[in-house]
Amino acid sequence: MKIWILALVVCSGVEHICKPAMKTPLEYDSYYTCTEQAYKKSQEILFEGDITPDIVDNKRLFTKWSCIPFLKDGEPI
Repeated sequence: MKIWILALVVCSGVEHICKPAMKTPLEYDSYYTCTEQAYKKSQEILFEGDITPDIVDNKRLFTKWSCIPFLKDGEPI
């Protein structure tokens, strides 16, 4: 059985660095759900969390993400 792992980072367009946004990757049963959650998590991180609008503006923050397929036993596809 296939699962999808969401890898999401927050990047600075000013500093040209990216950092993991989550301590542990999230698993989903479908690509659709993984993609949907990637957009929701990005919204939460940039606009609903501790990051202020000034920080987003000054550092030009954005998210990058990918939904990566794995077999249930942990092997990448």
